[in-house]
Amino acid sequence: MKSIIYVLIAVFTISIIYTALPNSLVQKRQTITIQTTDKQANSDQLKASAKIIEKRLKDYGIITGKSIIDDNAGTIEFQVKGDNLTQEISYLLLAKGSIDLYETHNRNEAIDVLKSNADLMQLLEIPQGEKAPEEYSSIIGFCQPENKEATNKLIHNISQKTGMNVKFLWSGAPYFEGKYVLHIAQNTPAINKTYFEHTEVIKDKPSGAFQLNITFNNDGIDLWSDITKSNIGKNITITLDDRVLSSPKVMAQIKEGRAMISGKFSENDLKLISALANNIDLPISFKIKK
Repeated sequence: MKSIIYVLIAVFTISIIYTALPNSLVQKRQTITIQTTDKQANSDQLKASAKIIEKRLKDYGIITGKSIIDDNAGTIEFQVKGDNLTQEISYLLLAKGSIDLYETHNRNEAIDVLKSNADLMQLLEIPQGEKAPEEYSSIIGFCQPENKEATNKLIHNISQKTGMNVKFLWSGAPYFEGKYVLHIAQNTPAINKTYFEHTEVIKDKPSGAFQLNITFNNDGIDLWSDITKSNIGKNITITLDDRVLSSPKVMAQIKEGRAMISGKFSENDLKLISALANNIDLPISFKIKK
């Protein structure tokens, strides 16, 4: 009888201590629900997507409970430890996650075609001559955010009419003096993340800046070596879901099977990219259900 009383006292005491803790010390949980935007999505695709996203969140450092899938509604519900995380982790929940590396197309050749369109020249700032330094070899020009959609339509129409076999790629944000940057590349990627062994976020000691180191797998090592050998002095454009992350210049052949993403990225930015790079693409698209 005494042992039962002691157990009850212990449970009651723990309950009092827990309820007395400040909110900041109690582990909060948040429920986030996403819904597929693909009308033809099936149960297998929802299950696969849930597993991919759970792994992305784990790699990023977010603890989750078991996800709940509703096949009829096309939704996946996640229980995550934390508070107000929706915006921070939305890319892990919604991004397809494709990471591709493109060789650069001849910039001047493309400009000769584009500059014949007067309307496009009013929207797109294209540096030429002395205003186009060497590092612009993968960049066509710059565009104000409000003109980006119209610029896209004009470029698409020109490409259709002229049969330009190239890929136009925008920066992920208007980082150049408040303008979006338009890059040009070969039409298909030279290599993609299926050739990655793993990625890792590290801090460069001399500069204090964070960078994402990419290590290629056995198949990727030889392919990357050939790509860098044939592109010395040229830029390789790295994209995430067709948005440019970085466009570094190849200075020498890289035989060790390594690449790097650096620039004006925070540690969290690169952790997000790494979590996407280390997992396969989502098979269907989603939106946040409010």
